[in-house]
Amino acid sequence: MPHNPPWLINRHPNDLKAQIKELVQSGYVVTIQDKTSAQLVRKKHFSCLIATLSFLFFGIGFFIYLFYFLAKKDEIVYLDIEGQEYDPNWNQSVGSRVEKEKKILKVIAWVVGIPVGFLLWQVSIPGLIIWYVWKKTKINKRAKIAITVAVSLLFVILTAWWYVAMVQPPPLATNGPSAEEQAQAMIERQQQEQIEREAAETQAKAVQAQWEKAYPKAAAICAEQPEWDNESCQKLADGMVWIGMTYEMLVYKRGNPTSKDVSDYGDGPEYQACWWNLTPSCFYLGADGVVTAYN
Repeated sequence: MPHNPPWLINRHPNDLKAQIKELVQSGYVVTIQDKTSAQLVRKKHFSCLIATLSFLFFGIGFFIYLFYFLAKKDEIVYLDIEGQEYDPNWNQSVGSRVEKEKKILKVIAWVVGIPVGFLLWQVSIPGLIIWYVWKKTKINKRAKIAITVAVSLLFVILTAWWYVAMVQPPPLATNGPSAEEQAQAMIERQQQEQIEREAAETQAKAVQAQWEKAYPKAAAICAEQPEWDNESCQKLADGMVWIGMTYEMLVYKRGNPTSKDVSDYGDGPEYQACWWNLTPSCFYLGADGVVTAYN
């Protein structure tokens, strides 16, 4: 709460009535007053002009002004003649500073306002009309509100018309392939895939023929057991045993085991197959019949 504002007491030194009169002209209302002091309040005021102009800026400015108004509080000024001190040099120094600030603000307003007004002419034109109605005319408040609403609606309609007229969607493509052309392209693609598939099969057969010629023993094993791969057949032809081979491979290479036991410790059945006359002798297999260990 401002106490004895310097600008006011230096403008009207020791004159309580003049100070109150100037504040009342600025919108304040006297709430408490005696011979030497007074308290005045200016309630916050919602400006339809500012709200409308801010709405024209795509609605964002309106919400900013609305939040500002809700956060704003009533202004209270307390005057006390006995506690006021007059400064004779205040008017001259403050007056020159105020005039300088006004000139700077006026230059900034012109430099920024002119290019922005040209760029946002859809906003600046109705904004100028509304400003002129509220500030320069002497018609009643209801008429001003009606004109403001009418200009705002006209602005919205013109903006929508301009958007529809100027911002056209890109034309749809009309020179795409016909249904017959698409069907022919699909047939050609299928034929190409068939050619590539046959070429891959021919190459695989040639590689297989070369392998069979290079490793005839392994090729004979794979001929008897076509479900086995070339690597496994090659290892069996070389007399190897390994983790990952199957029980059928062991029987093929060694014959039936001397003994075969099964156990189950809760994780499924496990098997032990032993050939006591061969080394390694015993092989341990999982439920899928694949060797997991041997000794």
